[in-house]
Amino acid sequence: MSRKILISFIGMKDPYPQDDETPGPILSLLKIRHFDEIYALCSGASSIERAKSGAMRSADKGTLFLDEVGDFPLIIQAKLLKAIEEKTFYPVGSDKPVSVDVRIIAATNKNLRQRIHDGLFRRDLYERLNVIAITLPPLRDRPDDIEALIGKTLRAWNREYGEHKRLSESAKDLIYRYS
Repeated sequence: MSRKILISFIGMKDPYPQDDETPGPILSLLKIRHFDEIYALCSGASSIERAKSGAMRSADKGTLFLDEVGDFPLIIQAKLLKAIEEKTFYPVGSDKPVSVDVRIIAATNKNLRQRIHDGLFRRDLYERLNVIAITLPPLRDRPDDIEALIGKTLRAWNREYGEHKRLSESAKDLIYRYS
């Protein structure tokens, strides 16, 4: 939850101008689960439910958030690196490159330096992605943030559904113990 809030904040600070011709900040929250989704990242494959036009294309002139980038297979890391460096990719079935201009935010809970050492993550991709590193400790190490996140979540829920839900103290205790 706190990762999503941080990414949303960064997305609101989008550097692209806002006018009738330019879409606003696009925040593509892409959680990779299947190879097809990863492939759609740089391919534009149209059959993928979560990335119908391809995540890179959807995020053009905006922000692409890559969650758990440390788990990407090496072949996908190579395709991602090429798309970042060339700012283009070839959609599936096309011989014409598509140009994209995206800001990429990547997150992982893996130690990427160790994964590089183990041959599981590309050093060149790491260097491209690691421009500004933000370390976000796990929520269990930030218990003071739990109350704020509960409040934000409940306010959003109540606003969206016109309700006045509250969390009982026993439910809050359960959340604190779980984290």
